[in-house]
Amino acid sequence: MVRKRRRGKAGFKIPLATVLGLAAGMMEPIQDAMVGRYDLAIEKAVRNYTGYSPGNKNWESGRLMKGLVPLLIGASVSKFVGGSPLNVNRRLKDIPFIKL
Repeated sequence: MVRKRRRGKAGFKIPLATVLGLAAGMMEPIQDAMVGRYDLAIEKAVRNYTGYSPGNKNWESGRLMKGLVPLLIGASVSKFVGGSPLNVNRRLKDIPFIKL
């Protein structure tokens, strides 16, 4: 009977570059939500990630630079720097909870 080797459990890791990209677009909405203006917070979050302003009912493509673009850059860094081309995550494997 041949016994199979089991790999250790991977554990929970937070993709740092993606979270920082997400945080860039969520700073203003979180500040508004902490004050209690939830409707304004939702409107700013929608505007930052889609470019559409529900209050004005128009498209503002410049607002994508505050939300969607940093998120895409963070996800790309996580994919290509932390992933197979450079494998930085393999070198960071001993650090708990953090990966690129």
